[in-house]
This record gives sequence, structure tokens and C-alpha cells, in this order.
Amino acid sequence: MRFPLQDILPDYALPAFVLLLLLVPYLLNRFRRKRTEGDQGMPAPTAAADPYETPSQSSITTLEGSQDGISWTLTSSVTVTEQDDGTRSVAGRLTRWECRNVGLPQGQYILMQAHPKPVDVRPEGGQGFFGRIARKLGEMAVDVYVSAYFGDGFAELVNLDGSETVAVDGIPSYFIRSNTPAATRRFLNGPVKDRIRAWKEQTQGFDHEEEVDLLGILVHDKGVTAGCMTSMGSEEEARKLASFMADFTAALRSSGIGRPNAT
Repeated sequence: MRFPLQDILPDYALPAFVLLLLLVPYLLNRFRRKRTEGDQGMPAPTAAADPYETPSQSSITTLEGSQDGISWTLTSSVTVTEQDDGTRSVAGRLTRWECRNVGLPQGQYILMQAHPKPVDVRPEGGQGFFGRIARKLGEMAVDVYVSAYFGDGFAELVNLDGSETVAVDGIPSYFIRSNTPAATRRFLNGPVKDRIRAWKEQTQGFDHEEEVDLLGILVHDKGVTAGCMTSMGSEEEARKLASFMADFTAALRSSGIGRPNAT
């Protein structure tokens, strides 16, 4: 079924709006933290002793490792806020994986965001008034999403202008955007495709499986970064996610488009 807006909005607009919806928990967490700190003068939460179980205060856990020559760092965080009555509640979770061994040439990027359902990719249009509005809103949604999932330093790199939405047969449930689309297609149509599809479609055994399924991946000129809006329930879960991303990055290196020792 198609909606009238689909005939006037560019192909990236509706997926970008979905990205913004995926950020609702993150935005609510930011709002709650600011309100709590403003009302009670609370300092930022400190690190908890137990890194994986839901703590009585916020925790940030760092795990490092190496696989097939891919050195990586994974951080898993749980943000807990204190209510007016003194009770504490989990306000947000985030896991981020990073590798600096392999990246793209300067200024290039590949953005992949898993969606709950297949993404409808159409030729770009929407050059009129509504198209310009959609592009502006789309840029805002992507900026917020990229900063939340991958960190504040990447919003300037990932732009809708000069990039394309990439469709790859076999992995339809991903919104893929890149300013190097031909190389992106070659890479994602290679051996890594089956690994990506299996990760998304098969049950991996995570405590928060649905959130991990919505993993976002950004390949950039400084390396590879991945993020999801949940924390890891154990070190075993953290290493499982890290292993998948190391496989992904090793495939990027082997494909020829990944540049070793990116800085």
C-alpha cells in the first residue's frame, strides 16, 4: 500500500522518520536527565560496580578485544535517574562498538540501520516545496540519529546531499545510505551479506533481542562504529556482538574498499 506522501517525498524521507522514531527512548532519557538535574541539582551518575546487571546507579562498562586482526572496544551503559520520591529507574541503555583498524577513504561513509520491516527504496524525487521540507526534516532526523547511536563527531560527515539510498537484494530490512554507493553495493553483495541477514533474522539469545536486532552500523574514514539502544546482559552477550562486528569489519577489509590502519 502506498500513501500520497510517498509520491512527493524523496526515497530517504520516510526511513529517516523511522530513524527518528527509533530515537524516542534516547530523547526521553535526555529530557528526564535534564529535568532531574535541574530540579534537584544532581550530578551526573557515577559508574556502578556491577557492569552488566541492572545497577542501583548508572554504569558504563568497557570491554576490549581482538579478532582476526581487528582490534575493538565495546562500551555498554545503563543510565539510571532518581525520582522525587527517592526511587531510581532505568532511563536509557546504549551499547557502542568501535574499531579503528579499518575504515574508508577520507570523507566517505556507509550508514546501515536495521529496520523492523523491509525498507521501500524508490528513485529519488521530491524536488519541489514538499521535497525541500522533507530533505530538511530528513537531515535533522539523521543528525540526531547519528549522534545518538555513534557519537557527536559524525553528524557533519553523514549528509543526505551527495549520497544515495542503496538497495541490496537479500538484506531488505536495512536503510542503507552512502556517498560511495557503487563500492557499498559491491561490499554488501559479497560474502558479508549472508552474515548480516543471519544476524538480523535469527535469534541470537540476547536479553533484549529486539533492540539488538535494530543495530546501526557506520563505516567512516576513522574506522567502524556500531550502536544499539540497549545494554548487554552479560560479558557473553557483549562478546557475541563484538564477534559479529569484527567479522563485518574483516569482510570490509577483505573486500578492498576498507582501508587498513585508517586514522
